[in-house]
Amino acid sequence: MEVFGELQLQDATAYIQRNRMILGSISVVLLLTGLTNYFNVVITGVFEKSGNGF
Repeated sequence: MEVFGELQLQDATAYIQRNRMILGSISVVLLLTGLTNYFNVVITGVFEKSGNGF
């Protein structure tokens, strides 16, 4: 019975590690998207104020 419990623990550990990797990757993508959007808004605002519109 102890071996079965150990296998469940290993499976749960692997599941948690996979979820952390997937959610971490999604977080990085969302962070980069947000930063890109922020810099786009800032740069667009600077160009609009200077009169050098696109």
